[in-house]
Amino acid sequence: MKDLLKTKGFQITFSFVISAIFITWIVLNVDIRDVWERLKTINYWIIVPVVVLNFIQFMIRAVRWRYLLPKEEKSSRPSLKLLLDSSMLGNFGNFVLPLRSGEFIRPLMLSKCSNVRFPIGLTSVITERFFDLSMVLILFAFMVSFFGELPSGIVDGVGKSFAEIRSGLSFVATSFSLLAIALFLFITLGIFLPEKILSLMNFCLKIVPKKIADIVLKLAKEFLAGTEPLKNIKNLLIVFSLSAIIWGLTIITYWVAFYMFSDIGSLDLWAALVLTVVLALGVATPSAPGFVGVFEISCIVAFALVCESKEMATTYAIVTHTFQYVLVISYGLYVLFSYGLHLGDLKKGNKD
Repeated sequence: MKDLLKTKGFQITFSFVISAIFITWIVLNVDIRDVWERLKTINYWIIVPVVVLNFIQFMIRAVRWRYLLPKEEKSSRPSLKLLLDSSMLGNFGNFVLPLRSGEFIRPLMLSKCSNVRFPIGLTSVITERFFDLSMVLILFAFMVSFFGELPSGIVDGVGKSFAEIRSGLSFVATSFSLLAIALFLFITLGIFLPEKILSLMNFCLKIVPKKIADIVLKLAKEFLAGTEPLKNIKNLLIVFSLSAIIWGLTIITYWVAFYMFSDIGSLDLWAALVLTVVLALGVATPSAPGFVGVFEISCIVAFALVCESKEMATTYAIVTHTFQYVLVISYGLYVLFSYGLHLGDLKKGNKD
């Protein structure tokens, strides 16, 4: 049974099943006619600034990636365009291939088109994800700490008083805050004291089964090896700052997209923060390529937390998810064509 769970076929099937369950729930519980009527009244011109903001965010991510890579000679350093193209092809892979294959395609393309070796590129992607996770945890803790009264339907549904729920949420917020601080400390101390961190982890993992401990230590060593560029304090501060800008821009992008609706109601900047956090956590769930089903259900959960209907949430999800597909797939096809690449070659390419 354990061997079955580890097989790629099972993981792909499980991902598609999760998406199918969410889509089925939406079809059975959302008034599709209402969604269709809303789609007719949306101001689609708002998609233009949303696409621009999305593209700016992609460019800033490319800039941040440069600071996570070893400093090469100026003549051999990857250009920002190559970093952007590699990132977009990685996103393309995530939207058309199962199991988040784009996370491997991205550094693989970079290694094929520059002097950056695949292991170094992959480690930089892992490091980047640590920064993103830390920012999401901070935003989640902030969201929960300052959350107003939950919709009565949510409170009634769990059968508890708001005070009890608020108490539980405060505990979750505190826990996530501590986890975010721990991640930041791990990153910072790992940059300057990698051997000390590994020694401490070795000591703490003595109570863990050896097989699991070895995997954790291997991942930690790979991560710490990739933090070498951040020993430069300037680089570290820039990466922290760019991470904050990226997630702030993400919130603003979702907020601007609210104006597709003529009756935006309580969909303000706070609602955009809630949506950003819920989506960031939601898309971590296994799903079909492109986060199908997971994206939509995350929107429904976020809109429920700010007292908006399932129908409005579904309409918003359909439009925003569709333009993301169009943007990412169009740019991904452009990269494949302009570099003369084939997705199949990257998928099974040499990762040595």
